[in-house]
Amino acid sequence: MARAVIFDMDGTLLDTEPMYLEAEGSIVREATGGDISTITHLLLGTTPADSARIVVDHFKLSMSAEAYLEERSHRLKKLMQAGVPLMPGMAELLAHCAAIPLRLAIATSSSRELMEIKLRTHADVRQMFESIVCSDDIPPGRGKPCPDTFLQAAGALQVQPEQCLVLEDAPAGIHAARAAGMKVACIRNPHVSASIYADANPDQLVDAWLEIDLARFGIEPFGVA
Repeated sequence: MARAVIFDMDGTLLDTEPMYLEAEGSIVREATGGDISTITHLLLGTTPADSARIVVDHFKLSMSAEAYLEERSHRLKKLMQAGVPLMPGMAELLAHCAAIPLRLAIATSSSRELMEIKLRTHADVRQMFESIVCSDDIPPGRGKPCPDTFLQAAGALQVQPEQCLVLEDAPAGIHAARAAGMKVACIRNPHVSASIYADANPDQLVDAWLEIDLARFGIEPFGVA
């Protein structure tokens, strides 16, 4: 039975993917005329450093990965000034988890600086989480799909990995949860082909968070808590 739920942030808790596509896509378009959507599946769930290396190498940008990250961060901050919406159904899922109650954490590949910006307009949501683990907290090279991010979150909650349910949207995150010994439910990212989830094989794959079968993970279903 799950005692804790660990949430990925981008594309899982918050609907940030359109903003990332715009920020990253505009850099690539201006520099090369290329289309960032052709490699979106490679970027899902990766750390900022890994994502930057992939983009710079793939499109042969005439800037360093560090310069790309700085420019991406600048554009993301502008796009996120007005706030970042929760994913559809997430408010209801969070309220249900809190009512049971389950212990909650965030485990994200985002930097702590960007995490703060994304959650700035969600103070009520943020206070539900006992721990937030960001890419800054993980040793270089140990981000998702390595298990470290999720294991650190579970450790902060003082819950065993097998008692955790991870919510994700990226194959890298699914592999990380599996490596950590945790169950994982995944929401399909609408910006990539559904086929990318085949090898990752989450315990449940849904199109919307309100479709999740909580009973499968030993959690009271909607309408009970």
